[in-house]
Amino acid sequence: MVHPIEFAVAVLAEYTTLGAGKAENLEGSFVTILEANPQVTEVRVGYATGEFFAVVQLSGSEGSLRTAAGAPPEAVYATRRIACGAGGAWMMTWSYIGADRKAIGTRSAPVPEPGHQAESWYAAATAAPGTIIQTKASVISGQRAIGMSFARSFTGPSRGVIAAEISLAQLSKVLI
Repeated sequence: MVHPIEFAVAVLAEYTTLGAGKAENLEGSFVTILEANPQVTEVRVGYATGEFFAVVQLSGSEGSLRTAAGAPPEAVYATRRIACGAGGAWMMTWSYIGADRKAIGTRSAPVPEPGHQAESWYAAATAAPGTIIQTKASVISGQRAIGMSFARSFTGPSRGVIAAEISLAQLSKVLI
């Protein structure tokens, strides 16, 4: 069940619209990956500029993630975007998506600075250009679950890393 994830990461890394500010154009593709692969908890893109975009699966996740995202009960997915706004202030915006893939609300808040560049998935992928890396199992950020990430760096109009995070508990359910 992992190989389809590696394939999805490789294809998305090659996708030419991964320029800064355009990852949200892939929201539908990210949701499709999450729908087809219940072991995947998040698909994300972190840019060298500090910008970040992710789609997170809320159904089946621990309540702590739903709480951290501030998601309403009917939300099945949440997008998280971190961007530098006017005056150089970083903002994080959560948008919530229902089972019908329609938006059901948003919430924004300032963040000190994006931190994805220091995370293992980002650092390992940038250190091995063009190679799909697999992180060691660790606690998934914002959840009480163990998981790992598959990631690959990309270049082009912008530089960054695309990754998919897998919950080992969910993977066990899929395999058994």
